[in-house]
Amino acid sequence: MKFQSKSLLTYLTALLLLLSVGLHATPRRNDGLVVVDRNGVMRFRQNNQEVFGFGVNYTLPFAHEFRMANRLGVSHEDAIRQDVYHFARLGLDLYRVHVWDTEISDTLGNLINNEHLRLLDFAIYEMKKRGMRFVITPIAFWGNGWPEPDEATPGFSQRWSKAGCLVIEDCIRAQENFLYQFLNHVNQYTGVAYKDEPSIIAFEVSNEPHHFGTIAEVTDFINRMSRSMRRTGLQKPIFYNWSHNIFQLEAFLTTEMQGGTFQWYPTGLVANHARQGNFLPQVDYYHIPFANNPVFRQRAKLVYEFDASDTHGSYLIPAMARTFRQAGMQVGTYFAYDAMFNAPYNTNYGTHFMNLAYSPQRALSLKIAGEIFRQVPMYANLGIYPDNLRFGNFRLSHQENLAEMVTNERFIYTNNTTSSPANPALLTEIAGFGSSPLVEYDGLGAYFLDKVADGIWRLEVMPDAFLIRDPYSRASPGLQKAAVVHNKRKMTLKIPNLGSGFTIQPLNEGNPFVPQVTSNAFSIKPGTYLIRRQGATKHITPTMQFQNIRLNEFVAPATNLNGIFLTNHSPEEVSEGGLLTLKFDVFSLTKPEEVEVLIMSARQWRNFDAVFERGVRWSVTIPADVVEKGLFSYQVTVNEGGQNITFPGAHQGRPGQWDFAHTDAFSLRVVPQNANLALWDAATSWSETMRRWYRDVRPLPTPEGNTVLRIDLDQLRNAFHAGDSIGDYTFKYYFADELKGRQNEFAAKRYLVLNARTLTQTAQPVEVGLIDHNGVAFTAQISIEPGKKQYRIPLSAFSQGKYAIIPRPYPVFMSFFHEAKEDAPFDWNKLQTIQFSIREGASQRVSLEVEQIWLE
Repeated sequence: MKFQSKSLLTYLTALLLLLSVGLHATPRRNDGLVVVDRNGVMRFRQNNQEVFGFGVNYTLPFAHEFRMANRLGVSHEDAIRQDVYHFARLGLDLYRVHVWDTEISDTLGNLINNEHLRLLDFAIYEMKKRGMRFVITPIAFWGNGWPEPDEATPGFSQRWSKAGCLVIEDCIRAQENFLYQFLNHVNQYTGVAYKDEPSIIAFEVSNEPHHFGTIAEVTDFINRMSRSMRRTGLQKPIFYNWSHNIFQLEAFLTTEMQGGTFQWYPTGLVANHARQGNFLPQVDYYHIPFANNPVFRQRAKLVYEFDASDTHGSYLIPAMARTFRQAGMQVGTYFAYDAMFNAPYNTNYGTHFMNLAYSPQRALSLKIAGEIFRQVPMYANLGIYPDNLRFGNFRLSHQENLAEMVTNERFIYTNNTTSSPANPALLTEIAGFGSSPLVEYDGLGAYFLDKVADGIWRLEVMPDAFLIRDPYSRASPGLQKAAVVHNKRKMTLKIPNLGSGFTIQPLNEGNPFVPQVTSNAFSIKPGTYLIRRQGATKHITPTMQFQNIRLNEFVAPATNLNGIFLTNHSPEEVSEGGLLTLKFDVFSLTKPEEVEVLIMSARQWRNFDAVFERGVRWSVTIPADVVEKGLFSYQVTVNEGGQNITFPGAHQGRPGQWDFAHTDAFSLRVVPQNANLALWDAATSWSETMRRWYRDVRPLPTPEGNTVLRIDLDQLRNAFHAGDSIGDYTFKYYFADELKGRQNEFAAKRYLVLNARTLTQTAQPVEVGLIDHNGVAFTAQISIEPGKKQYRIPLSAFSQGKYAIIPRPYPVFMSFFHEAKEDAPFDWNKLQTIQFSIREGASQRVSLEVEQIWLE
């Protein structure tokens, strides 16, 4: 492109900004050419240092998120700047994107220099200023619609589709042309062509190609793509997707590619609700069937996409980072970070949810995952679950919903923790959520503390983040899932370098709040602040550069909670004769004056005042004499600012008013003492049962009016496990939330009872498993005999067995089972999940009905 005077000014401005930005972690900031050595390790040719990198996919320049910004009147440039600042706060130093070629090309593969391409240039420019590097995938093949219908776009992939693009000669030539032009494109903000951009460490040809041709055809296709890129003078490594094409291994190993790309979605995709349970066993091992192939080991390996989709814990992403490093993955990028303006609705990719403002604990887990990629050596042997939950400077916990990194200099945690650095006097950085021995905080947002100089620290506090609906439920731009509120919160700092006396001054523009400190405790509002120990005199200016940010920078959405919301965390079933504790999270702009519970009983109506615990949690304890056997119904009224809102339903007013006509209520079952514990029921559990989908596995009504799960398969479908193909059908169901009111009764039960029958004339082997909160499976095998319907299995017959990895992960060659270390601890008091597996029997055909499973 011809360089205009405006572009030259932009380029010079960019150069000055790059020179002014203090980039952290100097060894990582080396813009020399990247090469792949004979051991499959990317290194900087200038000094032979290993390349490190961890970051995110981010799609705002394209497709749905681009359109959402237009619809909401949001500046694309402002949105990118805001999100990139948060990338800096999370320590992210790598960006990957599969470019929507369909939006920036024509059918001949000519590059269209339009708004999408300009915004990609701008995003790279902004990220480069923060010290980030890049892995670019020029071809996505996708239409640009998801989750909407595709638009009519001009590109070659719109005309021929992904499948066609891999075999049709005209489309292959279009891709060659597009790759050549894309790499030669000069970024209008940096003035550097992509092929020459020193911060781009590698290119991946295309996103998830699915080859079905011969080895020779696939090899020729890949080499043609590589040569079209090399024809530009490109010297950087070129990668190709291997995780979608393992049956084409021979082709990949003989191509001109320097590396392979891999993905991982260990909990499946698009559940349309949050999955519950301990999924740590599912991220314990990344199985690559050809991992020991000597040619493969000479290729570099990177992770282009991953997430523990549809889960909201903060420990799984760091666990996956650990496992990636054990598998030899050099760099990785999470999929996908949500633009801050769109995150409250989570419409971009509803099976993922990631944003510092709206999912602070998960976002902090990205910060820890990045440190794992930088600190844990490739191919490290860290043991097997659960022995690998502590490794190096890191600790992971499902029970605490916690990931943490603890060193004397840096302390990062995703939830309340009792851990502390051995010598906190050496600390230079704290990033956290909740409280620790060094920071007590009652807010619900992330915070960052950075040592700027001796006795001088920068404090950044994000607003409270509220999940007012399941973020993974079906997406709609009219349905808000998350909100933030700029509350005043309480904080106490016990940082030795600040001593017992310090002052705090606001830094960010428009922040007038000056905290008053008493005994190291103070109230705080969202913003950035300078904390100065008594006697610390170094002159600090608000605009001073610190690492890759300015001291006074602050980005957060404005308060956007519209109304009062309540999430009920009360038990669904309890035994009679005991106290009943009801728990609620109440989301409101200010702390409610009162939360009242109205008990609707056949004998009387009684009111109980809930008490405030912490954050947004309220609870009330109901006396045993009120908790009568049967269906226990209640309503909850929240009084905020003189306004009464009653739940469920968020109705204005309160029960007892003459014009309050709403009778919808929360309810729970009060059962006789020692009643059975229902673990799974075909009538009520199937919608959230984790399983593989088959047309002939479905709930059906029976002539007696019951519901059974009918499993009709000509034969058990094959699944990969440790390089073998096995026949299996397994489903799993998380029952812990339904039975948390009776958790103390698990250990007293003696039998697992199964109502099931086979519709064939041969016995059908099955295995039933119980999984505890540690993620350990105890299993027992039985045979479903013709003519028999009920089976009582002594719990004494259960022993440590295999944990089935259901839902099935992507890529499909991941192992089907996980086996914890021998004699792993199993807690009968904290059972969480039922696992039901059909095994291969004398007959290939399976025709089975399963109705209920319970403990007695």
